[in-house]
Amino acid sequence: MIFTLFLCRFGLNNDSKNQKQKIKVNICDLAVGTEAILEGFSTDSPFTRRLQEMGLIPGTIIRLIRKSPFKGPIEIAFGYTRMAFRPYSEDKIFVTELFNK
Repeated sequence: MIFTLFLCRFGLNNDSKNQKQKIKVNICDLAVGTEAILEGFSTDSPFTRRLQEMGLIPGTIIRLIRKSPFKGPIEIAFGYTRMAFRPYSEDKIFVTELFNK
């Protein structure tokens, strides 16, 4: 019993029904209203550094509020903050979608 708890705690259990796959996607690929965990950025540009200075750091839970058509600006919420920005194609923001069950 204790050994099984140890395996589950450190992700070493091979039981497929207990494991959830983490798939990193671009923030633009999320559906509106979806919550996700920020995993990181593809580049170290002034844009991504500014996002990190504003509190958007890896591990933050975010929610996609709105998406504009034709690859326009998106609005996200995290904590008590809402932020809108135009995602650039070279500056990808990778997230892992949260599945609420």
